[in-house]
Amino acid sequence: MGTGLAMAQYLPGVRFVKAFNTVNPRSFRNPVRDGVRIGVPIAGDDEEAVAITVALVRDAGLDPVVVGPLARAKEFDRGSPIWETGASAQEIREALNVR
Repeated sequence: MGTGLAMAQYLPGVRFVKAFNTVNPRSFRNPVRDGVRIGVPIAGDDEEAVAITVALVRDAGLDPVVVGPLARAKEFDRGSPIWETGASAQEIREALNVR
């Protein structure tokens, strides 16, 4: 199921979006790695909430990657190949097969 869907079940009626969990907190000091902004995968079922999250990610100086519906959030849970790696948006797209 993944933590995204699990959390959404505990918060009925909330427009839940999963993001920022793959970013090491120290990365916010310098959101650029090798000249490229660090990417943030985003998953959610509410388009408006996802759009707000995309704006928040950009405001934090990071590069948003909309992965898809909340069911896909499990693909970037703790222990995934992109967990706290400082991956770029392109690297995230490739790892999670996002078009």
